[in-house]
Amino acid sequence: MNKIYFALTIIAGILLLESCLQPPSFPVEPEIHYIGINKNTIYQGSLGGVADTLVVQFGFTDGDGDLSSQDSLLDIFLTDSRQGAVTEFKYPLIAEEGTANGISGEVSISITNAFGNICCLYSNGDDPCTSQPGQLDTFNFSIQIRDRADNYSNIVETESIYIICD
Repeated sequence: MNKIYFALTIIAGILLLESCLQPPSFPVEPEIHYIGINKNTIYQGSLGGVADTLVVQFGFTDGDGDLSSQDSLLDIFLTDSRQGAVTEFKYPLIAEEGTANGISGEVSISITNAFGNICCLYSNGDDPCTSQPGQLDTFNFSIQIRDRADNYSNIVETESIYIICD
């Protein structure tokens, strides 16, 4: 009985070590998952208004590790649900050493409400970013990324974000 227990323990140990030594297997196309935002209400950007920042967070995996580049290629896309306006960002440079087995991580994008960055849009035709006390506007972002091989990720969405139009 002790010999069987000992043999099973050795086999379990080998299997455990083997599973720990295997690098993760990710598809070569980047994949993202939504983590969250730091708040769901923010003041619109206005001259002399309340300074505020919205932080959008998502996680990613990429099987061949070819995210980010040294050139000016923009590779993170946030699309505003109201009119489809796309704001583009650049990944910080990720060293290529050690990325052949794939990479995973998290990204946080900070968006300040400087004038023109986060604005209320009015259905009555009023100019965007003008103060209309007591009014709220609602939108969400769709998020997508691209790698150096021009593979695009899936698209994820934030929850609703409310803009205070004061």
